[in-house]
Order: sequence, then structure tokens, then C-alpha cells
Amino acid sequence: MDDRFVVAAPNGADSRQKWEQSNSNAAVRSVLDGANMDWAVPHSFRRIVTSMLHEAGIPLVRIADQLVHADPSMTARVYLGRDLKGE
Repeated sequence: MDDRFVVAAPNGADSRQKWEQSNSNAAVRSVLDGANMDWAVPHSFRRIVTSMLHEAGIPLVRIADQLVHADPSMTARVYLGRDLKGE
């Protein structure tokens, strides 16, 4: 199994060492600014992927697991903008 991170360590020497969130946020912010995407924040990608998984019919429990959420209702409320009643 490949255990390398998508965002490697800043020095690139060890792909199994992750960046701290503040470092990766700064790198993503720089790319977003360069692309004139000032509306987006690094956390936007979690929302986008969550919506895509939901639209693809992935069960909410599995999506919550991927986001490391203990409560799927929080995933629905915060990331999908609805409660579990569909409102």
C-alpha cells in the first residue's frame, strides 16, 4: 500500500512526512491567489468533495468517515447545508 501524502513535506525529502496544516494552507492560498480565486479558501475543497461524493450517491456515513466526523448529521448540516430530514 502506498502511504505517501498528497501534500509532501516542505523539503520533499520524505513523502511520508506530512506538512503542518498552516504550511499547506499557505501553499494552497498562494495557488488560489495566483488563479484569481479569492473567493476560495483551503477548506473549500472539503466542501466541494463532500458535495461530489453526496451527489454520486455515497452514503453519508461513509462521507463522514472520510472527513473524520463522528456524527454524520454534522457532515450533512455543515457541508451539505441540510439536516438529516432534507431541509
